[in-house]
Amino acid sequence: GVWGVSAGPTTSSPRTLGGGGFFPGLPPPRLRAQTGKMQIQCWHIDAMLAAAAGSTAEICGVLIGRRAPQMIVHTIVPGHNLHTQPQRHFLLDAQTLLQADAQARAAGDEILGFYHSHPSGGALPSPHDRRDAWPGYLYLIIAVERGAPRYLCAWICQSNGMFQPAPIQPYPEERA
Repeated sequence: GVWGVSAGPTTSSPRTLGGGGFFPGLPPPRLRAQTGKMQIQCWHIDAMLAAAAGSTAEICGVLIGRRAPQMIVHTIVPGHNLHTQPQRHFLLDAQTLLQADAQARAAGDEILGFYHSHPSGGALPSPHDRRDAWPGYLYLIIAVERGAPRYLCAWICQSNGMFQPAPIQPYPEERA
C-alpha cells in the first residue's frame, strides 16, 4: 500500500519483487505467513517522516507490535545506519535490534519489521532491500524527494522472497 505524505492515501497496483537474507550472520526467526493490512499510529508515521526529512542518509529502525489478527505497530525504535554507503543503503546496528527485541518481549509484543528511507526517492524495495529482506517481516519505506518525504509504502516479504504490498491504516491513538 502507498501512503502519499502530502496527498493522503493513494492506490497502487500490486507489484512483486524478489528477496533474500537480512542481517549478516543472523538467521531470520521462524514466522507464520502474514498477509493483509497493517495499522500504525499517526504519530509514529510523523516521527519517521520527520527523521527522513532533510536526511541525505537512509534512516532506519525497528517496528514492534502484534501480528494477529492483523499487524499493529505499537512502537518504533530508531536505529543507526552503519552502512559504508548510507546515502544508498542501510545496515541497522545490532544494538538497536537487541534493544528492540528486549523491549518487544517485555511488552508481550514482537519485532514486526523494519523501516528505512530512500533519500533519492522511490518507495519500492531496492535490489539491496530485496536481497537482504527476511520473509514474514514488514518493511516500511519512506520515499524522499528533494529533502521532503513524499510517500510511505508498506511491504511484506513472503516466504518465496517476493514482496506483497500491505495497505497502511493509520490511526490517531494517543501516546501511552
